Parts: sequence; C-alpha cells; structure tokens
Amino acid sequence: MKYKIILLVISSIICIILSEDYLKRSGFNIWTRTDTGIIKESPSNPKSWYDYHSTLGWVFNKQYPIQHKCKACNFNVEYRTNDDGFRTRNIDSSGTEKSKSKRILILGDSNTFGWGVHEKDRFSDQLQLLLGENYETYNLAIPGWGFDQMYLAYKEYFDAIKPDVVIFTYINADLFRTLEGFRLSERLYKPSFNLVNGILQLRNPPQENKSSNLGERLLEESYLINYLYQLTYRRYLIQSINKAIVKAIKDVSKEPRLIFLKIPEKRDLKTRNSIKDLINSFTNYMKEKWGFESSLMNSPNIIFHDFLPSMYQEKINNNKHFFIENEVHLNNEAHAYIAKKVFEVLRNK
Repeated sequence: MKYKIILLVISSIICIILSEDYLKRSGFNIWTRTDTGIIKESPSNPKSWYDYHSTLGWVFNKQYPIQHKCKACNFNVEYRTNDDGFRTRNIDSSGTEKSKSKRILILGDSNTFGWGVHEKDRFSDQLQLLLGENYETYNLAIPGWGFDQMYLAYKEYFDAIKPDVVIFTYINADLFRTLEGFRLSERLYKPSFNLVNGILQLRNPPQENKSSNLGERLLEESYLINYLYQLTYRRYLIQSINKAIVKAIKDVSKEPRLIFLKIPEKRDLKTRNSIKDLINSFTNYMKEKWGFESSLMNSPNIIFHDFLPSMYQEKINNNKHFFIENEVHLNNEAHAYIAKKVFEVLRNK
C-alpha cells in the first residue's frame, strides 16, 4: 500500500510537470485580472485618439479631429466628436425637455463607433435616416469599451438624453473586458466591478506595496493552475458579473425599451464544417440555458437579437462580406444590414 501511494504521488508529479511543459510550449497565455487605477481627466492631446474620463475610463478626443488612414484596409476617415467625446450630436438636456422626438440611445464599442467607417455610413446614422425626423439617435460608443463601461455611460447620460429606446451592442470580447481594470491593448485604466453578495461594487486601485498571497502567486506562475482557472472560475466571473450588469441596467429606469444586439466577430463568420457546427450548436444551447444571454432571452422586457445566424447565411447564400478588408471591424455593408434589421425590430415591436 505504501509503495502504491508513493507511485501515485510520483505519477501525479510527472503529469503536472508534463502538463506545465505542454501548456508552455503550446503558447498558452497566463491570465489574471488586471488591477484598476486612479483615472484623472486631463487636457486633450492632439497625438492621442482618446481623452481620459474619470467615470468611464476614456472617451474619444474631444478637441482635435483624428484622421485615420489605412491603405491596406482601403479607408481614409476623419473622426470628429461632440463636447463629451462621442461621435454623435451634442447632448443638450434642455433641448431634450422641449423635443417631441423619440430618442434612441445606442451604446457599444469600436464597431458601433464606426471604426474605419464614415459617420454617415454607420448603422446608427442610417437608422436615423430610416426612422425620419420624429426620432433622434445618440451614438455613445467608444473603441475598446467593455460592457461595464456601456452600462456606466448609460447611467451617466440617462437623465440628459431621456431615451425612449436604449440599444446595447456588443461582441463576445466586450463581456470579457468587464473583468479588466487595465486594457493592455489601449494601455488605459478602466472602471471594473466585483460582485459582492450579488451586488456590483466598483473595484478600488490596489494598495501600494501589497504583497501577493500564495494562491495569487500560483495563479501567476503555474500554467496548469491558470489553465484550470480560466476554464472554470473565469468563465463563471464573466457570466455572473455581466448578468448583474443587465440587472443594474434594468434598475436604472423601467421606461425605455431595452434592446441588446450581439454583433459577430470576423472569426465567427468563417466557413464551418460539420464538427464545428455541432460544437457551435451545443455552445449556443449552453449559453441559452445558463449563460449571460439567458438573462436577455428570458426577460419579457428585453428584445435580444443575435446577428450571427442571419449574417452567416447572407455570407454563404449571397456572398456578402461584412468586414473591412484586412481588418476586423464592420464595413459599410454590415452597418447597412444592421440598420435595416434594427429598423424592422423597432417598427414591429
């Protein structure tokens, strides 16, 4: 018996070492939640596309128009914003009091912002044309934002805009961004939430000279432990925090109609094979049952639409191309398609 236990221990150690080595060689990236920091607003910098925002993390450059040219992507676009750093009409709370128009507030990330797309070609602006002068659309989308920042912007500008309809647009990556306190790609701090007894609480910057405990060190240094963490607890965090954000969104006000639009990423529209179809079907079933989207699908006061199935069929059947050449953002054709579908939803509901 003693020798069996020794053999079991030795075998387990060998398996752990081999697993660590395999994950390291396969390019697995160790991941931990990035800490948030103190965000201070500062004057606009003509060389930066962003301005710091103490509540939202960042908005677009408020003072200087940004020229964005990409020869390989075949676009040359100028970005101009309003006084609040959004690529939309000015937000005048006194004007909304007098206006008889229905107001539509749209929140999202770089796709909804219109990265690489002229302002008039974005789906929010095309939706405005389809709806006519009795509607006013406000596009409060910023590149790099997570779902948590969209919620905070909704809460901050709700009283000023007084929307009749609120449209949240997101890609899967936006749900992941809610875990981050620091965006590595943008090199910017952002607000981030913890879930304490079912209640959202903004995370605080870490104390200076705070030492890591044993669990944190293992998570940062062990490939195997980090892999298991990402496979289980990280997924739980993503689902639970974003579900809590949906609840918080509904708690802001019961008046506006809430619409959530899931936008596919470029890799989602790649041609599938039968095995991938089976995996995708199972994954979608799990999401509908227990995932973040279940909180949207099962709510009687929310309209939820996933664009992946219809855009995939358009690509296969009609050879539609929905992304900018050599880029991952939506092109004019995609914006027109989304505007038409949202218009139909608004007219029929």
